[in-house]
Amino acid sequence: LPSIIMLTPAEAEVDVEVRYEDQLGINEFGRLNNKKQELKAELSVLEKEAEALVDAEEAATMIVDEEAEGAIRILLGDVFIDSTPEAAEEHVAGLRERLEKRE
Repeated sequence: LPSIIMLTPAEAEVDVEVRYEDQLGINEFGRLNNKKQELKAELSVLEKEAEALVDAEEAATMIVDEEAEGAIRILLGDVFIDSTPEAAEEHVAGLRERLEKRE
């Protein structure tokens, strides 16, 4: 006769005793790990913003609209404005400084 083996279901709860000090350590690890993930996400956003500013600064130095007497167009919100290349570079540099302060 084959023997019958009873397996416990995967949903069966298992009580595990955890010391209070260990539980505090587990809780602290969870909090710190969540904070780490949040900071990584924020750093990723800041790095993308910095890269976009570098790209904008490079584009501002390359694109000069001869028709508008050396002016270039800057997108501010939903509006393009005509600006001199120097003013555009200053604007991008100011944005980069604010971004670096946030980092």
